[in-house]
Amino acid sequence: EITITSVKERMSVGSGYFLKKPSDGGLYLTVQWSYKNISSQPIGSFDTPMIKLVDSNNTVYDSDIGTSGNFATELNLDRKLFSDLNPGILVKDATVFEVSKDLFNKDTWKIILKVDGKDIKVNL
Repeated sequence: EITITSVKERMSVGSGYFLKKPSDGGLYLTVQWSYKNISSQPIGSFDTPMIKLVDSNNTVYDSDIGTSGNFATELNLDRKLFSDLNPGILVKDATVFEVSKDLFNKDTWKIILKVDGKDIKVNL
């Protein structure tokens, strides 16, 4: 079970020592989301859901792992990185993408939810 709770454009994430700003010409697209294991078995850390971004040309973007960590610290999330997600447990997570200000278009870009071997596209 996956819920996207927020999608925002930002010019910085984190705070203090963990403050990050995008490269020249870029912006951060932050996606806050939660997921719950509704199965009867633990889900291994490599099988938990992932989020990617896709533009209008079907170019798929990976998240900025370091900046996502800084954003998670800012939000004080309970994300699972290296442990199983046991049945009935819900965690909050966040993913950050660094994208070009000139290329980004919230009306045509989509989020891809990678879960259970499926790619599900969701409008921003």
